[in-house]
Amino acid sequence: MVRREVKERWTEVEACVKDKQEQQFAAWLSGKGISFENPDAERAYKMRTGLIKDAIQLVKPPQRVPVCPASGFFPARYAGSTLYDAMYAKQTVGKVACIAGNVPLGLLCTGTEDQVKVYCKALIDTAGRDGGFILSTGAGMDDAKPDNVRAMIQFSKAYGALS
Repeated sequence: MVRREVKERWTEVEACVKDKQEQQFAAWLSGKGISFENPDAERAYKMRTGLIKDAIQLVKPPQRVPVCPASGFFPARYAGSTLYDAMYAKQTVGKVACIAGNVPLGLLCTGTEDQVKVYCKALIDTAGRDGGFILSTGAGMDDAKPDNVRAMIQFSKAYGALS
């Protein structure tokens, strides 16, 4: 009985999240409020935004996955921060900045799906509290196990969705 109720609640939450996500993507894809230099720039923006949407949602295979170069922990270390400082940066920046990171490439290459999920949960619980956090890799995804990347994305979509 309890399992069925949880599954029903999860289905309701999932539908709500999908609707909100579609609304956010529609607003983003519209380009409203952006002053494009010319029609070609607007078309390029919408095409690239569509690629990112496809990569995030994984509803259909994207034509290609846009990659944002990641510098890993180097900027924080160069600025004199420790790994602890970086993990708890949210306490410092509060709601004035968005932070992103930092699922280590080593974990995605050599870890298990369960280890990836545990790490993602810790990141979301620590840095994702109250929003302003983007779960991402620490340094790209070269040689990462596809199952681990899938686990990271699916777990973050299910566990990290804001209401």
